Amino acid sequence: ETEILGKKALELSNIIVRSKGKINVIDVCCGSGNLGIAIAYNNPACNVYATDISQEAVELTRDNINLLNLNQRVQVKQGDLLSVFETDEFYGKTDLIICNPPYILSSKVQKMDSEIASNEPVLAFDGGMLGIKIIQKLISEAPKFLTNDGWLIFEVGAGQGNFITQLCERSQLYQQIESVAD
Repeated sequence: ETEILGKKALELSNIIVRSKGKINVIDVCCGSGNLGIAIAYNNPACNVYATDISQEAVELTRDNINLLNLNQRVQVKQGDLLSVFETDEFYGKTDLIICNPPYILSSKVQKMDSEIASNEPVLAFDGGMLGIKIIQKLISEAPKFLTNDGWLIFEVGAGQGNFITQLCERSQLYQQIESVAD
């Protein structure tokens, strides 16, 4: 599923770059940085700002940025969702926000396949009681960072799509709402 999110993010970044030149991208819940780094690597007109609540994830992202020599266009900071970007530098100036958040119900995290669960921290999976805690917060906070024609894109879990679409519609914060099924 993350590959689908990455392809859509790269596609949107290319469309936005054609109309604007350079763009700013925020990768929230970046983990190892794969989404933001892939966009920067494949689209040299993008400046990417990544964040994760986990210091370990931030360090891994930093290693990956260095490995691909993207230090001039990709920055990473530790923080909770968009909190590290709460400045005039980012308000209304972000063209694309991408996020692969934890979206598994808390009650199901312990029941996950051990091959997956044993290789990642619980923070990477646990989306709260309904699995949408982080997504709900992101939907409400993202608009103050986005340009008028900016995009928020994120991954959701199986069975969450319709409900999340309704949340976005009810928020009345977004002009266009689309979903891409895997």
